[in-house]
Amino acid sequence: MAQGNSAINSSATSNSGTLNVSGGDLTLNQSGTSPTFSNTGTILIAAGRTFTLSGGVLTNLSGGTLSGGTYDIAGTFQFPGAAITTNAATIVLDGPGAQMVDEANKNALATFAANAAGGSFTVQDGQDFATPVAFGNAGVLVVGAGSRFTAAGGLTNFASGTLTGGTFVVAGILRFPGADIRTNAAALVLDGPAARITDLADNDALANFAANAAAGSFAIQNGSSLTVGAFSNAGSLIIGSGSTFPAAGDYTQNSGDTILATGASLASGGTVNILAGRLSGSGTIIGNVVNAGQFNPVGILTIRGNYTQTASGTLNIQIGGTTAGTDYDQLIVTGLTMLDGTLNVSVVNGFMPNLDDRFQILIFGSRTGDFAAENGLDLGNGLRFDPQYGAGSLTLVTIGGNVPPPGGGVNLNGSRHFRAWDEADFCTLPENVDGSALRQDCAIANKGNTPRACLDSFFQLLAETAGNGRAGEDFPHWLFGLMKSTVSNRPAK
Repeated sequence: MAQGNSAINSSATSNSGTLNVSGGDLTLNQSGTSPTFSNTGTILIAAGRTFTLSGGVLTNLSGGTLSGGTYDIAGTFQFPGAAITTNAATIVLDGPGAQMVDEANKNALATFAANAAGGSFTVQDGQDFATPVAFGNAGVLVVGAGSRFTAAGGLTNFASGTLTGGTFVVAGILRFPGADIRTNAAALVLDGPAARITDLADNDALANFAANAAAGSFAIQNGSSLTVGAFSNAGSLIIGSGSTFPAAGDYTQNSGDTILATGASLASGGTVNILAGRLSGSGTIIGNVVNAGQFNPVGILTIRGNYTQTASGTLNIQIGGTTAGTDYDQLIVTGLTMLDGTLNVSVVNGFMPNLDDRFQILIFGSRTGDFAAENGLDLGNGLRFDPQYGAGSLTLVTIGGNVPPPGGGVNLNGSRHFRAWDEADFCTLPENVDGSALRQDCAIANKGNTPRACLDSFFQLLAETAGNGRAGEDFPHWLFGLMKSTVSNRPAK
């Protein structure tokens, strides 16, 4: 750290740590046969301060390309032969007074034309940067809040309405001539309410934004918002907390991902069509949804409208505890839910539910249909999830019984699901009583009968099995008598 104005004489100097010029100006006088300075660390220059290389060369600059190290500049960095056309290092111009100049105080970035794949270039805290030549970004370009980056000679990433290549993080204003982005195939982030992309006449470059291509990643976050018409996504579209992505028409996803953070909103004046790919998150969708792809609530995901899951659609639920939103996923639909397709349930983080634990995974205003397939219900350890529908919800109840009865059973409400006590009564047998054979016999005998008849048939089979030796010669007949007596005295269902 330089304290007061300092001068150092050297023939060869390198920085691999942090050189902080903040307490005063610093001049490095280089002399000798081949004086050099190299930077593989970080150079910090505070506002109003100057770091000067006098004589020799900065080895990081070769053929107009700056590579290696970080240059975080709020003041002035002056070095011989400074003329940067391509950046492959990390440059931060921090504030209106930040500059890089040569020994004659000429702007080192006067013909800045390219940010290379390994480069990161940031303007922030009021820096108003412009390059008069055509500019291309293959690395990371960051425009901070209150700052502006102007590619007056054109942006080579933009052609025929499509933005390609590189990463653009915009919290301030990015400007270039002819800006009219209809398709994004780059990595584009709008960060905050002041984020804008415009042409040189200040016209909104995203006024006709209609598609995020398969190669594209588009994110709005920290209160950023924009309004589009009908929109299609085949890449990655991320809506951050506090931001809204409103489509005046249909929002259609043909592949890729749509991700909603907590507090984020996706709104559609038409229908949100997830034809393929995934929709994930814990925000809010405003409008009707058709899911023919993958639907992944992360915590609580809310739909203010109707939800239709087609035969090819899947709802994925993770359960890692007993609290909705915090420990397990939940989908809330304020309107009509129409079900088909697949329900996938996964137990995560080493969690094992206890008997009679309940997980309300789906809440709806009304419902028609049911999932055609349900996966992940068998928990092992003699437990499984039983899907039970109520008037406005679907709850997974932890019951005894590793597998559902092979022959199917009858539920009081007429659905194909089993009430917990039904299944526990006639489908769970100790493994040392040849449970698999008894289950199979019971299922065949019970097919099409009432629950009471199912129980009677089961106990009859149990007695016959004990009698013919299948359960072992020392089978406790008194236990069968006790169970049979219990069922005979049980109220009819």
